[in-house]
Amino acid sequence: AKIVLRKDKRFLHGDVRFSIILVPSIQSHFQILKINISKIPGFRRDNLTILYFCVHGKAVKGSSKPSSIPGPDPTTKEDGNLADISRAGSLHEYLLDIHKQYGPIASFWMGQQFVASIASADLFKEHQNVFDRPPELFKLFEILIGPKSIQYANKQDGRTRRKNYDVALTHDAIKKYYETFQIIANDLSKKFSSLVKEEHIALSQYMSAYALKVVLLTLMGDTFKDDKEVLEFRRLYDITWAETEKQLTDVPEPDSQRMKTFKDAKDKMYKIIKRTLDHRKKNPAKKGELLLIDILIENCQDEDTLLSETFSFIIGGFHTTGSLLTWCFYFLATHQDIQDKVYKEIKSVLGNDDVDHTNINDLVYLRQVIDETLRCAVIAPWAARFQDFDSELGGHKIPKNTPVIHALGVTQQDEAVWPVPNRFDPDRFSEENSKKRPSLAFQPFGFAGKRICPGYRFAYAEATVCFVSLLRKFKVNMVEGQVITPVHGLVTYPSEEILRANLEKCSDLTNIAVDVSISFSFNAFPYGALEFTVFVCQLICGRLKSPPMKIRIPISEEVTDAAVAEAIQKICMLLSEKGTAAATVAAAATHVYF
Repeated sequence: AKIVLRKDKRFLHGDVRFSIILVPSIQSHFQILKINISKIPGFRRDNLTILYFCVHGKAVKGSSKPSSIPGPDPTTKEDGNLADISRAGSLHEYLLDIHKQYGPIASFWMGQQFVASIASADLFKEHQNVFDRPPELFKLFEILIGPKSIQYANKQDGRTRRKNYDVALTHDAIKKYYETFQIIANDLSKKFSSLVKEEHIALSQYMSAYALKVVLLTLMGDTFKDDKEVLEFRRLYDITWAETEKQLTDVPEPDSQRMKTFKDAKDKMYKIIKRTLDHRKKNPAKKGELLLIDILIENCQDEDTLLSETFSFIIGGFHTTGSLLTWCFYFLATHQDIQDKVYKEIKSVLGNDDVDHTNINDLVYLRQVIDETLRCAVIAPWAARFQDFDSELGGHKIPKNTPVIHALGVTQQDEAVWPVPNRFDPDRFSEENSKKRPSLAFQPFGFAGKRICPGYRFAYAEATVCFVSLLRKFKVNMVEGQVITPVHGLVTYPSEEILRANLEKCSDLTNIAVDVSISFSFNAFPYGALEFTVFVCQLICGRLKSPPMKIRIPISEEVTDAAVAEAIQKICMLLSEKGTAAATVAAAATHVYF
C-alpha cells in the first residue's frame, strides 16, 4: 500500500484511506503516517477531525455529485474539499462560507465522501425526526469512551437508552440538585474571596473544575466529596483527552511511553469510576432518590457498557458547560452595562436568597444573557444525522448513508435572523423578540430525533447558580491588554486562557502580582503538549504598567511532582533574568492549581 503526501504537503493522498482499511498489518503504515502528518504546517485540530473521518469512513467512488444540492466541486478527486476547509480555518467557518454562497442547503466533499449541510429553521424542521448519528464523525472518541458508548448507539438501541437515561435529567429530577449546585458554587466563591485583589484568575480552569465537580456529585453520588479526587480525575482526563487528539496526527507504537501513559491514566480513571459504581451497588439509593448512576447500573447489560456510559455522561456533562461558563463571564467582563443589569436583577429578584426551581425562571435577563452567550460563542458549532435509505430534503435527493450536517452555528450567525450577529445583545431573547423568529432558528443543544442534549436543563440550572453566586459578590473585569479569539472545534473554546482581575488601587506602588498555573486545556497546546503559562503584571496604583508577559515552559507528557518542581525552577530562573525577584515567584508558586 502506498502512503504519500501530495506535492503541496498539506493533505494525504487518497491511497491512505484504502491502505489503512484493507492492509491486515497496518502498524508500519501508521508509522509512515505519523512521520508525514507531523510535517504538515498549520494543520488545525478541527481539520484533523475531518481527516480522521475520511480515513475511517467508506469512500464513495468517483466525485460526480449524487444529488442536485448546490455546492463546490471537489478540489481534487482524492481530497475533495479538505483544502478549502483548511483555508477557511475550521469546519464551522467553512460552513459559514458555503452557506453564504449557496444558500440554506449546500453540499461538499470530505475526501471522497459526499456530505450535505443544512442551515435554516425550515430545513431543520424537515429533518427533526431523524435520530441516527453517523458514527464515523465520532470515531475519534472510541479509544477513550469505548465502542459501547451511547455516542454510537442508533436505531432502537439508541432510542431505548435515551428513554431510560433521560429520567435522571427531567425538570422534576433536577429540583433535587440545586442544593448541591449551591454548595459547590459557595466553595468557589470562598476560593475567589481568599485570593488577593490583584491576583489573576484563570477562568476556564476554574469554570471547568466547577462543572466537573457538579456532574460528579449530583449524578454520580457522594463518593466525590473529596476535592483531591475530583482534581485527580480532572488531571487524568486531561492526559487522556490530549493523547486522544494527538493520535489524529501522531499515532504512537503500541508499546511506546505515550501509550503507556495514556493507558495508565485511562485505567486509573476507569478504576475511580468502577469504585464509584461498586460503592453505589453496595449502598443503593433510597426510594425517590435515584440518580443517573442508579439508572445506568439498572439498565446497562454488562460492565464495559456501564463504564463507557458513565464516562460518556461525565464528559458530556462538564466539557461544554465549562466552556459556556467561561464565555459568559468573558462577555460580562467586556460589557459592563450588561453585567450591571444582571446584578440589579439578582438583587431585585432574589435579594439574599439562593436559586432554586421556584425562582430560576424569574431571572429572565440572566437567561437571556446565557442564551446570547450560546449564540455568540457558538459553543457547539454543528451536529449530524444520517439515514440508511434514500430520502428528500429541501426538494433534493439525499442518498442513503449520506451524513447531513446541522450547521447550528451558521443559523446562529444568520444576519436575516440576527441583525449585526457579532454584537452581544441579550435583548434578542426578550419575549417580544423571540416571538418574531422560528423556534428552530436557535437550537444550541441540537434538536433532531428527540436526541437533543439530555443535560440542557441541567446546564442552565448549574450555570444560573454559578453566575448568581459569583456576580452578587464580585465584579468581573478583563485583564488589560488581553485579546481573546474563539477557536472552533467540536466545542468552541478561547484561543488562550481568559484571565480576569479586579484591579484596585495598590498601597504599594511597586506591588507585583504573579499567577503561576498549570493548564491542561487544549487552547494552550493544540496537540497535547503540556505547558506552564506564567503571567507577570506589574501594578502601579491599580493600573497595568505593561501588558501581561507570557512565558511557556514545556514539561514532560507525564505530570509528576519532579516535573512540576523543575518547571517552576525554570520559571524562577527566567524571571530572575528579567529582573523579577525569584523569591516573589517562588511564593506565588504555592498558588499552583490544576
